[in-house]
Amino acid sequence: MWAQSPEIPIILILCGKYLELPPACIENGLFRTPASRYIDSKPTESGEAEALQQNPSYDPRVLSIRQYRSLANVQRTAAIPWSVIHDPLVVAGLYKLFFRQVSPPLLTYILYDKWINTQLQLNQLAYVVSMRSLVAALPEAHQKVLIHTLDLFEILLRPKNAIKNGLTIEHLACEFGPLFLRPLKSGEGARSRYRDRGAQIDTSNAVKCLSSMMTMRNHIFNRTNEDEFVRLSRDNDSLRAKQIAHDQVMDAMRVERDKHRDHKHAVIIQTHQKANVRRWLQIWKTNVDNIHGVKTVHQKLTAVQHDLSKAHDNARKQNQVIERMRNELAAATRRNEMLEIVSGGSASEQRSVSVSNMGTPGRRGL
Repeated sequence: MWAQSPEIPIILILCGKYLELPPACIENGLFRTPASRYIDSKPTESGEAEALQQNPSYDPRVLSIRQYRSLANVQRTAAIPWSVIHDPLVVAGLYKLFFRQVSPPLLTYILYDKWINTQLQLNQLAYVVSMRSLVAALPEAHQKVLIHTLDLFEILLRPKNAIKNGLTIEHLACEFGPLFLRPLKSGEGARSRYRDRGAQIDTSNAVKCLSSMMTMRNHIFNRTNEDEFVRLSRDNDSLRAKQIAHDQVMDAMRVERDKHRDHKHAVIIQTHQKANVRRWLQIWKTNVDNIHGVKTVHQKLTAVQHDLSKAHDNARKQNQVIERMRNELAAATRRNEMLEIVSGGSASEQRSVSVSNMGTPGRRGL
Protein backbone atom coordinates (compact mmCIF):
# COMPACT_ATOMS: atom_id res chain seq x y z
CA MET A 1 0.00 0.00 0.00
CA TRP A 2 2.83 2.37 0.80
CA ALA A 3 4.52 1.65 -2.54
CA GLN A 4 1.29 2.36 -4.41
CA SER A 5 0.79 5.68 -2.60
CA PRO A 6 4.21 7.22 -1.90
CA GLU A 7 3.13 9.47 0.94
CA ILE A 8 3.31 9.25 4.71
CA PRO A 9 1.06 6.29 5.62
CA ILE A 10 -2.09 7.42 7.40
CA ILE A 11 -1.47 4.97 10.25
CA LEU A 12 1.82 6.74 11.06
CA ILE A 13 0.16 10.15 10.97
CA LEU A 14 -2.61 9.06 13.34
CA CYS A 15 -0.22 7.30 15.70
CA GLY A 16 2.06 10.34 15.67
CA LYS A 17 -0.79 12.71 16.55
CA TYR A 18 -1.76 10.43 19.42
CA LEU A 19 1.79 10.08 20.80
CA GLU A 20 2.77 13.74 20.61
CA LEU A 21 -0.01 14.84 22.95
CA PRO A 22 -0.35 14.17 26.69
CA PRO A 23 -0.77 11.82 28.39
CA ALA A 24 0.94 9.66 25.73
CA CYS A 25 3.99 11.93 25.34
CA ILE A 26 4.76 11.66 29.08
CA GLU A 27 4.11 7.92 29.40
CA ASN A 28 7.02 6.15 31.08
CA GLY A 29 8.42 3.18 29.16
CA LEU A 30 7.27 4.43 25.77
CA PHE A 31 8.74 2.27 22.95
CA ARG A 32 10.81 0.36 25.52
CA THR A 33 8.13 -1.87 27.03
CA PRO A 34 7.59 -4.96 24.80
CA ALA A 35 4.23 -4.65 23.07
CA SER A 36 4.58 -5.64 19.40
CA ARG A 37 7.94 -7.39 19.19
CA TYR A 38 6.47 -10.89 19.55
CA ILE A 39 3.12 -10.21 17.95
CA ASP A 40 3.56 -12.87 15.23
CA SER A 41 6.04 -15.20 16.90
CA LYS A 42 6.95 -16.40 20.33
CA PRO A 43 10.09 -15.15 22.06
CA THR A 44 13.14 -17.38 21.67
CA GLU A 45 15.22 -15.81 24.45
CA SER A 46 15.41 -17.86 27.62
CA GLY A 47 13.10 -16.49 30.28
CA GLU A 48 11.56 -13.84 28.02
CA ALA A 49 8.25 -15.68 27.60
CA GLU A 50 7.89 -16.20 31.36
CA ALA A 51 8.62 -12.54 32.03
CA LEU A 52 6.00 -11.43 29.52
CA GLN A 53 3.40 -13.79 30.96
CA GLN A 54 3.89 -12.24 34.38
CA ASN A 55 2.85 -8.87 32.94
CA PRO A 56 -0.99 -8.85 32.94
CA SER A 57 -1.10 -5.98 30.39
CA TYR A 58 0.95 -7.74 27.72
CA ASP A 59 -1.68 -10.04 26.24
CA PRO A 60 -4.37 -7.33 25.97
CA ARG A 61 -1.87 -5.07 24.21
CA VAL A 62 -0.99 -7.78 21.73
CA LEU A 63 -4.65 -8.42 20.93
CA SER A 64 -5.33 -4.70 20.46
CA ILE A 65 -2.32 -4.21 18.20
CA ARG A 66 -3.31 -7.16 16.03
CA GLN A 67 -6.84 -5.78 15.69
CA TYR A 68 -5.67 -2.27 14.79
CA ARG A 69 -3.11 -3.65 12.32
CA SER A 70 -5.86 -5.59 10.54
CA LEU A 71 -7.99 -2.47 10.26
CA ALA A 72 -5.06 -0.45 8.90
CA ASN A 73 -4.22 -3.14 6.32
CA VAL A 74 -7.73 -2.88 4.82
CA GLN A 75 -7.66 0.93 4.93
CA ARG A 76 -10.12 1.20 7.80
CA THR A 77 -8.05 3.40 10.10
CA ALA A 78 -11.20 5.44 10.86
CA ALA A 79 -12.58 2.39 12.66
CA ILE A 80 -9.74 2.44 15.19
CA PRO A 81 -11.20 3.90 18.43
CA TRP A 82 -8.45 6.46 19.06
CA SER A 83 -10.50 8.36 21.63
CA VAL A 84 -10.98 5.30 23.87
CA ILE A 85 -7.40 3.98 23.73
CA HIS A 86 -6.12 4.63 27.24
CA ASP A 87 -2.85 2.69 26.95
CA PRO A 88 -0.25 4.72 25.01
CA LEU A 89 1.99 1.65 24.82
CA VAL A 90 -0.54 0.08 22.41
CA VAL A 91 -0.17 2.98 19.98
CA ALA A 92 3.60 3.02 20.48
CA GLY A 93 3.71 -0.71 19.71
CA LEU A 94 1.60 -0.22 16.60
CA TYR A 95 3.87 2.64 15.43
CA LYS A 96 6.96 0.51 16.01
CA LEU A 97 5.38 -2.52 14.34
CA PHE A 98 5.10 -0.64 11.04
CA PHE A 99 8.89 -0.15 10.82
CA ARG A 100 9.58 -3.69 12.03
CA GLN A 101 7.49 -5.35 9.30
CA VAL A 102 7.81 -2.94 6.37
CA SER A 103 10.02 -4.27 3.59
CA PRO A 104 12.24 -2.76 2.36
CA PRO A 105 13.12 -0.92 5.59
CA LEU A 106 13.04 2.83 5.88
CA LEU A 107 16.70 3.26 4.84
CA THR A 108 16.35 0.56 2.12
CA TYR A 109 18.30 -2.62 1.47
CA ILE A 110 20.17 -1.18 -1.52
CA LEU A 111 21.91 1.53 0.51
CA TYR A 112 22.67 -0.71 3.51
CA ASP A 113 26.40 -1.08 2.80
CA LYS A 114 26.78 2.64 2.11
CA TRP A 115 25.07 3.57 5.39
CA ILE A 116 27.35 1.19 7.30
CA ASN A 117 30.53 2.45 5.60
CA THR A 118 29.56 6.04 6.31
CA GLN A 119 29.38 5.34 10.05
CA LEU A 120 33.08 4.41 9.91
CA GLN A 121 33.98 7.88 8.60
CA LEU A 122 36.18 9.78 11.09
CA ASN A 123 36.17 13.23 9.49
CA GLN A 124 33.06 15.10 10.60
CA LEU A 125 32.67 17.16 7.43
CA ALA A 126 33.02 14.08 5.21
CA TYR A 127 30.58 12.23 7.47
CA VAL A 128 27.93 14.95 7.19
CA VAL A 129 28.36 15.20 3.41
CA SER A 130 27.99 11.42 3.03
CA MET A 131 24.89 11.37 5.24
CA ARG A 132 23.31 14.14 3.14
CA SER A 133 24.02 12.24 -0.06
CA LEU A 134 22.46 9.04 1.30
CA VAL A 135 19.37 10.86 2.56
CA ALA A 136 18.98 12.44 -0.87
CA ALA A 137 19.33 8.99 -2.47
CA LEU A 138 16.32 7.64 -0.54
CA PRO A 139 12.94 7.48 -2.27
CA GLU A 140 10.80 10.53 -1.71
CA ALA A 141 8.29 8.65 0.44
CA HIS A 142 11.07 7.32 2.66
CA GLN A 143 12.46 10.83 3.13
CA LYS A 144 9.05 12.13 4.19
CA VAL A 145 8.49 9.31 6.68
CA LEU A 146 12.00 9.75 8.08
CA ILE A 147 11.45 13.46 8.69
CA HIS A 148 8.00 12.76 10.16
CA THR A 149 9.52 10.24 12.59
CA LEU A 150 12.32 12.61 13.59
CA ASP A 151 9.71 15.32 14.26
CA LEU A 152 7.90 12.96 16.61
CA PHE A 153 11.15 12.04 18.36
CA GLU A 154 11.97 15.72 18.79
CA ILE A 155 8.62 16.31 20.52
CA LEU A 156 9.08 13.32 22.82
CA LEU A 157 12.61 14.48 23.72
CA ARG A 158 11.58 17.95 24.80
CA PRO A 159 12.74 18.54 28.39
CA LYS A 160 9.22 18.78 29.83
CA ASN A 161 8.32 15.43 28.23
CA ALA A 162 11.65 13.62 28.61
CA ILE A 163 11.68 14.18 32.36
CA LYS A 164 8.49 12.12 32.70
CA ASN A 165 8.76 9.57 29.89
CA GLY A 166 12.46 8.86 30.52
CA LEU A 167 13.35 8.82 26.82
CA THR A 168 16.79 9.82 25.54
CA ILE A 169 18.42 9.92 22.14
CA GLU A 170 20.23 6.69 23.02
CA HIS A 171 16.96 4.94 23.89
CA LEU A 172 15.26 5.91 20.63
CA ALA A 173 18.36 5.11 18.58
CA CYS A 174 18.62 1.63 20.14
CA GLU A 175 14.92 0.91 19.59
CA PHE A 176 14.44 2.26 16.05
CA GLY A 177 17.97 2.21 14.56
CA PRO A 178 17.98 -1.57 13.90
CA LEU A 179 14.47 -1.26 12.42
CA PHE A 180 15.36 1.59 10.07
CA LEU A 181 18.65 0.07 8.91
CA ARG A 182 18.76 -3.71 8.62
CA PRO A 183 20.28 -6.12 6.04
CA LEU A 184 18.55 -8.71 3.96
CA LYS A 185 18.19 -12.14 5.51
CA SER A 186 17.81 -15.60 4.10
CA GLY A 187 14.25 -15.99 2.88
CA GLU A 188 13.92 -12.31 1.92
CA GLY A 189 15.65 -12.54 -1.44
CA ALA A 190 19.09 -12.04 0.04
CA ARG A 191 22.32 -13.09 -1.59
CA SER A 192 25.08 -15.10 0.04
CA ARG A 193 27.00 -12.02 1.14
CA TYR A 194 24.26 -11.21 3.64
CA ARG A 195 23.60 -13.07 6.86
CA ASP A 196 21.65 -16.29 7.09
CA ARG A 197 18.43 -16.69 8.97
CA GLY A 198 18.98 -16.49 12.70
CA ALA A 199 22.52 -15.08 12.43
CA GLN A 200 23.53 -12.39 14.87
CA ILE A 201 23.45 -8.87 13.42
CA ASP A 202 25.70 -6.04 14.63
CA THR A 203 23.32 -3.14 15.23
CA SER A 204 25.87 -0.66 16.60
CA ASN A 205 26.27 1.16 13.27
CA ALA A 206 22.49 1.35 12.81
CA VAL A 207 22.17 2.86 16.29
CA LYS A 208 24.93 5.37 15.53
CA CYS A 209 23.27 6.30 12.23
CA LEU A 210 19.92 7.21 13.81
CA SER A 211 21.60 8.89 16.77
CA SER A 212 23.57 11.12 14.38
CA MET A 213 20.40 12.00 12.50
CA MET A 214 18.86 13.27 15.74
CA THR A 215 21.92 15.06 17.16
CA MET A 216 23.09 16.53 13.82
CA ARG A 217 19.69 16.98 12.21
CA ASN A 218 20.19 20.64 11.33
CA HIS A 219 23.50 19.89 9.56
CA ILE A 220 22.25 16.82 7.69
CA PHE A 221 18.71 17.84 6.67
CA ASN A 222 18.62 21.65 6.66
CA ARG A 223 21.93 22.61 5.04
CA THR A 224 23.64 21.97 1.74
CA ASN A 225 27.26 21.08 1.11
CA GLU A 226 27.99 24.53 -0.30
CA ASP A 227 26.57 26.21 2.80
CA GLU A 228 28.70 23.95 4.99
CA PHE A 229 31.89 24.81 3.12
CA VAL A 230 31.12 28.54 3.31
CA ARG A 231 30.37 28.25 7.02
CA LEU A 232 33.59 26.36 7.71
CA SER A 233 35.60 28.91 5.74
CA ARG A 234 34.07 31.78 7.71
CA ASP A 235 34.63 29.99 10.99
CA ASN A 236 38.27 29.39 10.10
CA ASP A 237 38.79 33.04 9.20
CA SER A 238 37.14 34.13 12.44
CA LEU A 239 39.19 31.73 14.53
CA ARG A 240 42.37 32.80 12.77
CA ALA A 241 41.65 36.48 13.50
CA LYS A 242 40.90 35.67 17.14
CA GLN A 243 44.13 33.70 17.42
CA ILE A 244 46.17 36.59 15.99
CA ALA A 245 44.54 39.05 18.40
CA HIS A 246 45.15 36.67 21.29
CA ASP A 247 48.82 36.28 20.35
CA GLN A 248 49.24 40.05 20.17
CA VAL A 249 47.71 40.52 23.61
CA MET A 250 49.90 37.75 25.06
CA ASP A 251 53.05 39.30 23.53
CA ALA A 252 52.17 42.70 24.98
CA MET A 253 51.53 41.18 28.40
CA ARG A 254 54.82 39.28 28.22
CA VAL A 255 56.73 42.49 27.42
CA GLU A 256 55.05 44.35 30.28
CA ARG A 257 55.82 41.48 32.65
CA ASP A 258 59.51 41.51 31.72
CA LYS A 259 59.70 45.28 32.16
CA HIS A 260 58.06 45.08 35.55
CA ARG A 261 60.36 42.28 36.69
CA ASP A 262 63.52 44.04 35.49
CA HIS A 263 62.47 47.28 37.17
CA LYS A 264 61.74 45.48 40.43
CA HIS A 265 65.10 43.71 40.39
CA ALA A 266 66.95 46.95 39.61
CA VAL A 267 65.25 48.81 42.46
CA ILE A 268 66.01 46.02 44.93
CA ILE A 269 69.66 45.77 43.92
CA GLN A 270 70.26 49.54 43.93
CA THR A 271 68.52 50.29 47.21
CA HIS A 272 69.96 47.47 49.28
CA GLN A 273 72.99 48.48 51.37
CA LYS A 274 74.80 45.13 51.79
CA ALA A 275 77.01 44.07 48.91
CA ASN A 276 76.55 40.34 49.49
CA VAL A 277 72.77 40.71 49.39
CA ARG A 278 73.02 42.66 46.15
CA ARG A 279 75.25 39.94 44.74
CA TRP A 280 72.77 37.20 45.68
CA LEU A 281 69.91 39.24 44.26
CA GLN A 282 71.87 39.61 41.04
CA ILE A 283 72.41 35.84 40.91
CA TRP A 284 68.68 35.33 41.56
CA LYS A 285 67.81 37.70 38.71
CA THR A 286 70.21 35.84 36.40
CA ASN A 287 68.58 32.51 37.28
CA VAL A 288 65.11 33.94 36.64
CA ASP A 289 66.28 35.27 33.27
CA ASN A 290 67.73 31.87 32.42
CA ILE A 291 64.40 30.21 33.25
CA HIS A 292 62.60 32.63 30.92
CA GLY A 293 65.28 32.20 28.22
CA VAL A 294 66.67 35.73 28.57
CA LYS A 295 70.49 35.97 28.24
CA THR A 296 72.75 38.94 28.94
CA VAL A 297 75.59 40.13 26.71
CA HIS A 298 78.13 38.61 29.11
CA GLN A 299 76.36 35.24 28.94
CA LYS A 300 76.25 35.39 25.17
CA LEU A 301 79.98 36.22 24.98
CA THR A 302 80.74 33.44 27.45
CA ALA A 303 78.79 30.97 25.32
CA VAL A 304 80.64 32.10 22.18
CA GLN A 305 84.01 31.82 23.95
CA HIS A 306 83.10 28.33 25.16
CA ASP A 307 82.15 27.28 21.62
CA LEU A 308 85.40 28.81 20.28
CA SER A 309 87.57 26.96 22.81
CA LYS A 310 85.73 23.74 22.00
CA ALA A 311 86.44 24.33 18.30
CA HIS A 312 90.15 24.90 19.09
CA ASP A 313 90.29 21.64 21.04
CA ASN A 314 88.71 19.78 18.14
CA ALA A 315 91.19 21.34 15.70
CA ARG A 316 94.13 20.40 17.96
CA LYS A 317 92.93 16.82 18.18
CA GLN A 318 92.52 16.65 14.42
CA ASN A 319 96.06 18.02 13.90
CA GLN A 320 97.43 15.36 16.24
CA VAL A 321 95.64 12.66 14.25
CA ILE A 322 97.03 14.08 10.99
CA GLU A 323 100.58 14.18 12.40
CA ARG A 324 100.34 10.60 13.62
CA MET A 325 99.08 9.43 10.23
CA ARG A 326 101.96 11.34 8.53
CA ASN A 327 104.55 9.61 10.75
CA GLU A 328 102.97 6.24 10.07
CA LEU A 329 103.10 6.94 6.34
CA ALA A 330 106.81 7.89 6.49
CA ALA A 331 107.65 4.73 8.47
CA ALA A 332 105.75 2.60 5.98
CA THR A 333 107.64 4.26 3.11
CA ARG A 334 111.00 3.48 4.71
CA ARG A 335 110.03 -0.13 5.25
CA ASN A 336 109.05 -0.47 1.60
CA GLU A 337 112.40 0.99 0.46
CA MET A 338 114.34 -1.45 2.63
CA LEU A 339 112.32 -4.38 1.34
CA GLU A 340 113.01 -3.30 -2.25
CA ILE A 341 116.79 -3.08 -1.55
CA VAL A 342 116.86 -6.50 0.07
CA SER A 343 114.79 -8.11 -2.66
CA GLY A 344 116.97 -6.44 -5.36
CA GLY A 345 120.28 -7.78 -3.84
CA SER A 346 118.99 -11.32 -3.67
CA ALA A 347 117.98 -11.21 -7.32
CA SER A 348 121.47 -10.03 -8.46
CA GLU A 349 123.23 -12.79 -6.47
CA GLN A 350 120.99 -15.40 -8.04
CA ARG A 351 121.81 -14.10 -11.54
CA SER A 352 125.63 -14.22 -10.91
CA VAL A 353 125.47 -17.78 -9.63
CA SER A 354 123.52 -18.98 -12.63
CA VAL A 355 126.04 -17.34 -15.08
CA SER A 356 129.05 -19.00 -13.38
CA ASN A 357 127.40 -22.40 -13.58
CA MET A 358 126.78 -21.99 -17.26
CA GLY A 359 130.51 -21.13 -17.92
CA THR A 360 131.93 -24.29 -16.20
CA PRO A 361 131.81 -27.36 -18.52
CA GLY A 362 130.64 -30.65 -17.16
CA ARG A 363 128.84 -29.16 -14.09
CA ARG A 364 125.14 -29.52 -13.75
CA GLY A 365 122.81 -28.23 -11.20
CA LEU A 366 121.41 -30.58 -8.63
